[in-house]
Amino acid sequence: MTLQKYIKPILFVLFLLVPIIVSATNLRGRIEGFNQYYKSTYPLAGVTVDLYFQGSGGWQQIGRYITGPDGMYYFQNLYQGYYSLQINGRQNYPITVLNVPYQDLPPIMITY
Repeated sequence: MTLQKYIKPILFVLFLLVPIIVSATNLRGRIEGFNQYYKSTYPLAGVTVDLYFQGSGGWQQIGRYITGPDGMYYFQNLYQGYYSLQINGRQNYPITVLNVPYQDLPPIMITY
């Protein structure tokens, strides 16, 4: 009978903790171009940003985004861990996704 007295409080605490433990992150960043002759930066539209995660079978693509006129890209519901962004199928940028609701990455600069 005393065990039943503790079951409800334990279930209540677990119910409160589960959303914290399994929370996912929304990630956003920007791709910028740098014109080396004019020494100016500008947002790059139409850039393909692929997101890769290293699982048990190696690197696996888990998302793709094409930047808009503002150069921004977005990935939703990512779990904490190590990822890699691939820009236009060539340049790789390792990133660490933290256990926070929203994470902004510093701009990635591509020189032209």
